[in-house]
Parts: sequence; C-alpha cells; structure tokens
Amino acid sequence: MIKDYFCRFVIGCVMLLCFLVCPASSDELPVVTYLRGLEFFSAEFQEQRFSPEGAMVSSSQGKCRIHRPRKLYWEYSQPARQLIISDGETLWIYEPELEQVIKSSISTMSSSALSPLLESRERIDKLYTFEPMSDINWWRLRPVSMTSYSEAAKINIKFMDGKIDQIKLTDALGFVTKLFFSKIDYIAIKATVFDFSPPDNTDVVTAGFNENKGEPD
Repeated sequence: MIKDYFCRFVIGCVMLLCFLVCPASSDELPVVTYLRGLEFFSAEFQEQRFSPEGAMVSSSQGKCRIHRPRKLYWEYSQPARQLIISDGETLWIYEPELEQVIKSSISTMSSSALSPLLESRERIDKLYTFEPMSDINWWRLRPVSMTSYSEAAKINIKFMDGKIDQIKLTDALGFVTKLFFSKIDYIAIKATVFDFSPPDNTDVVTAGFNENKGEPD
C-alpha cells in the first residue's frame, strides 16, 4: 500500500537527510566541513530494515538526487518502483503500480530529521550537533531541540574516505534501518529533475496540504 511506502520513505529519508548538520568551530572536523559544504548529492543506495531481534524484514534499492534547499528526487527501483519528489515546495509520493499519488507540502517534513537537508545550509548549526563514537568512522547525531525529533530514536552516520558511507537509524521500537551509498557524485543537478506532474488517470490524495497557502492545514 502507498501508506506503507510513505512510512518507508520517511524512515529512509530521515536517515539520509539528517546527516547534514553540525555546529561550526575554529577547528571544525573534516566530516563537518564536508557536510556543511554539500549542496548537490547524487548516489545509488541500498536500504535494509531489521527487526529488534536482528532479522532482516525488508530490502530495497534505488537512486537519489538532492539539491539544497528543499529539492529531492528519491527513486526506489526494487522491489517495486516508487518516486518521491520535491520541487522545494510540494512533496509528491508516486506509486506507479497503484496509479496513485500523495501530495503534501514539503513543510510537513519540517519537524523530522529530514529538515536539515531540505533547509538552507546556513541553518544547520541551529539544529544538530555531532558526537564521536568508539569507532572513529562513526558519528551520532544529536538534535539541539528535542521538540522536533524523537528522543528515543538513534541516528548514526559513517564517514569514511572523505564521504558518507552508511547511515543507521534505530527507532523507538528497536527496528533498525540502514542505508548504504555508492557511486556518489556532487555535480550540479538540472532543475527539471525535481519537477513532477501526476500522470493521466492517476488518483491524487492530498495530505494536509492547503492549495492556497502551500502549507499543511
């Protein structure tokens, strides 16, 4: 169902997009410098989800394109095709097999860990801090304000060989979602990549979107 895919997207993107924040300092860490300067991000990804007992419950793969602020192209190619696209204002979640689209404002993500990537880079120091973990390649993300993030969730990122290698999220129920990235590129992305118009004969479901204001109701 499209709602299941939406939940999967939020979990995956919460992990993918939350890794772009850390306060600046006079001796800023290389990982922070890398993330702070990131404007365009293209990659292929593999997403895996595990039960609290460690059993894999789902696996998917696809590609992503990101242009800050607020522009996103996220495509699942397997096991089923799905598109999630934001042009900076409107968020579309399209499931071709169901011939259905969910339409909402990108601001519906403002209270999630997706916000750091979608907002301008100038704001990142107000959102999160980085904490080193026992493995020198891993960092834990801590939100400055717990009001916009679940305190029970844990997000870790792996920064190795000058790039993001993996992101791991453990939710409040103990489920673990991992994202692995490959073929990473930072070249500029055409603006048309983030455009979307629902195909003919596709049902459009509006989720908390005010057509007049472009904001959640």
